[in-house]
Amino acid sequence: MSAPTALKMGPMTNCVIPSKKYVLVMALGMWFSTFTKNQIIAGSISLAAFLLLYVLDWGTAYSTSKWAQTLSSLALTPHFDNFAKGVIDLGDVIYYLSVIGLGIFFTARSVEALKGRP
Repeated sequence: MSAPTALKMGPMTNCVIPSKKYVLVMALGMWFSTFTKNQIIAGSISLAAFLLLYVLDWGTAYSTSKWAQTLSSLALTPHFDNFAKGVIDLGDVIYYLSVIGLGIFFTARSVEALKGRP
């Protein structure tokens, strides 16, 4: 019987990181739900926005222009790949926190603007 090997803490601690992706989608979904009273439409808009954030990185496979690199930096997948490997990069953490914060901020502003309307 061999001695137990040391566990790598990076991937183990990052097992909760996919929840950040869902929090990001929920923050944007809350903002989109303030635009309409229909939950199905709000869910469809949220799904479309999530898919757009997912596929923005595909442009770098076909082009190396500044425009493609800018869209890739806005995409969800390059930031998530580092977390999946166990690497916690400050830029990726800032990306997730800023998008979540902006989603919650825009939701609060939209709800505030809708207070006077029937």
